[in-house]
Amino acid sequence: MSDDYVLAGKSLSQLFPTVEVDAKDKVALAKQINDRLLSDLKAKIVIDKLLKTDNTFLNSLGTITDYLADLSCCRNCPKSLSRCPKDGKGYLRIPYYDSDRDEILLSPRPCSYREETTRILDAIDPCSYPPNRIYKKASDRIALCKANSDVLTGTQAALAGILNDLRVVLPSSEASGASFFAPNDKGLPFSLLCAAAYFAGSAGRKVAFLDTKDFFFRLRSLDSLTKHNAVADFHKACSLPVLVLSKFDLYPYGTTEFHAMYLIPLLRARMEAGKLTYFSLTQSDKLVSVLRRILRQNDGQSEIVDWIEKNIAPVVVHDLPL
Repeated sequence: MSDDYVLAGKSLSQLFPTVEVDAKDKVALAKQINDRLLSDLKAKIVIDKLLKTDNTFLNSLGTITDYLADLSCCRNCPKSLSRCPKDGKGYLRIPYYDSDRDEILLSPRPCSYREETTRILDAIDPCSYPPNRIYKKASDRIALCKANSDVLTGTQAALAGILNDLRVVLPSSEASGASFFAPNDKGLPFSLLCAAAYFAGSAGRKVAFLDTKDFFFRLRSLDSLTKHNAVADFHKACSLPVLVLSKFDLYPYGTTEFHAMYLIPLLRARMEAGKLTYFSLTQSDKLVSVLRRILRQNDGQSEIVDWIEKNIAPVVVHDLPL
């Protein structure tokens, strides 16, 4: 048992409380557990290999009870991390022998669905938001849409559009994307961006997911480390296959020199073949109008605005919140 797994067991132990067994009930419980093991030979083989002394079994009754319950849960896996019924979603509990206590203990390890989700979320970098938040927002919105597809037709069409983008955009394809606005559900555009980032990661594409206001404020920071990290994020945002910019209409207005140094080069970089760019808006349904206000005094406005009008689909979703 590696130190990593032991540490993982300690850090996640609060998610898996151990069953406390009263001494007077040990004999009855031991018989009950043994009967359950006899009816589950695979589990029995695992446990039998860990019984090192005559006392190991009795010392481990609570743990073995937990293990059998966990095993039963995994055997009825819903095949989706978001629908995992466990408190510790996506973790298997693997038994191991602790010689100091002469007891079988459990170590949480990620299941295949957890590992796959982690791989996808690792593809989203740089990111202004916690990866787990992105996953939850995306999975909750997708599940809600599936359960109410007859009502959430706009959401369904927006999600289908994202998947179609990822399917048809090749390295040689014209750069494209979408801008999301929802007048009736303020949380909807962000969840669509989360879905876009997650879908892209699932398709093996690297993603930058940035809060527009925070990102451009960091580029203006007087703190050298903050500015250095922001510039690194800027170069990734320019080059990665997929860029997601949340709440673009909250872009912090700056000088024409600042626009020329960062905003315009970023948008021009997104015009390169094979790239996808997604925006969300909070108060306007027209990305073009927002850009015209920002870039009205800058050279290169018409080129960028023309590209936005032609290649970035304005997606206004009128679905009501459920």
